[in-house]
Amino acid sequence: MLEELVGIWAPKGTPKAALDSIEAAIKKICADPAFQAEFDKISTKVAFKDSVAYKKFLEEYEKTVRDAAASL
Repeated sequence: MLEELVGIWAPKGTPKAALDSIEAAIKKICADPAFQAEFDKISTKVAFKDSVAYKKFLEEYEKTVRDAAASL
């Protein structure tokens, strides 16, 4: 499986209100049909994850990669 992971990062200590605002804006953009249509043109799926879900995803992904590397 080949995936492209794209996330938005902010400096440690960024106020939660700012992070929440950025996350809400990105969620809105990702839900926009015109935005999704542009990615459809390059056969790329847009899959928004909020910060909690993305962190969990990255932790699970890291474990998968480490397990796979250990078997080489």
